[in-house]
Amino acid sequence: MKTVIIAEDEEALRTILTEVVASLGHRVVDAVDGDDALSLARAQPPDLVITDEKMPRRTGSELARAMRDEPRLAGVPVILLSAARPRTGPEVWRFLTKPLRLAELERAVTEAIGAPAPAQQPPAAPPAPQPPAVDLDETIHWLAHELKSPLSSAHLMAQLLLRRMAPEAERERRAVEVILRQLGRVTDFVGDVLDAARLQEGRLTIEPRPLDLAAWLADEADEWRRAREGLAVTLAAPPAPVVVQADPARLRQVLSNLVANAVARGPRPARVDVGVEPAPGLVRVHVTDHGPELSADELPRVLERLHRAPRPGADGHGPGLFLAAGLARLHGGHLDVRAASGAGATFTLSLPRA
Repeated sequence: MKTVIIAEDEEALRTILTEVVASLGHRVVDAVDGDDALSLARAQPPDLVITDEKMPRRTGSELARAMRDEPRLAGVPVILLSAARPRTGPEVWRFLTKPLRLAELERAVTEAIGAPAPAQQPPAAPPAPQPPAVDLDETIHWLAHELKSPLSSAHLMAQLLLRRMAPEAERERRAVEVILRQLGRVTDFVGDVLDAARLQEGRLTIEPRPLDLAAWLADEADEWRRAREGLAVTLAAPPAPVVVQADPARLRQVLSNLVANAVARGPRPARVDVGVEPAPGLVRVHVTDHGPELSADELPRVLERLHRAPRPGADGHGPGLFLAAGLARLHGGHLDVRAASGAGATFTLSLPRA
């Protein structure tokens, strides 16, 4: 049995995290903030620390850095939970975005318990004085934190409830699945608003690595089908690997927003066609919907921030396409849109080859 410290200032989420980690067979010690967690870790070094980022007295990042500076705690892995990706270094073993996915959280805990301790490094020289960084508007950070923490609690509890339901309770299972889908939509909206603001401030970053785009898209298409009941996704990709230099998490935001837009525009049942087209020096990903034809006046404005097409009953949201276009530029590519032949629209994401 391993010892895990959970530092979370919101009681509801702390209770659910404790239940999840305890169900994996580990002993849980809970802390209400970063200072409390550091005191508990000093008294008895744990095998893992799971900490929220936004906490009173000491943030999760500050807790991780303080542990890294103490020889007895430097080798303890830290899983950081946050509504938005904070600026962290090697002191954080893994970062998980709120709201949490149950399976992802369980996998991270299991992997962290068996992870080798990070190599000890000599103390770094004091950094040169730097001008104070200008933080993103505090109201947006506060809004994301206050919304995503309760969303995490609701999301994890719904996943636990679904797992515990009897297979024959089909009607109840469908109801919980609807709740999860709607929670996911709210979460995506909050995340897009936050990232769109960071994009305009020039503070949105990516962490690119080599990625086989064709294989990755096949996995993503399966996830889209599972997340949206009745969605038909066709994927046309070459059998050979198509490697790009991309941040998988940010690329997922781009494609998920394009698919969500296609679903919002199209008829029911929803149908989306995705194609991968290698070209000299780059790769194009086409996402085509089967909705109404875009007018010549609307085409230039589709990728503007908060633009909403004048179509009744649409359930898309404004920041998604604006954010997708910005993330494409951060990858060294671009996003274009054109009217599809007959009806619908095709969004084309162009990315440089690795």
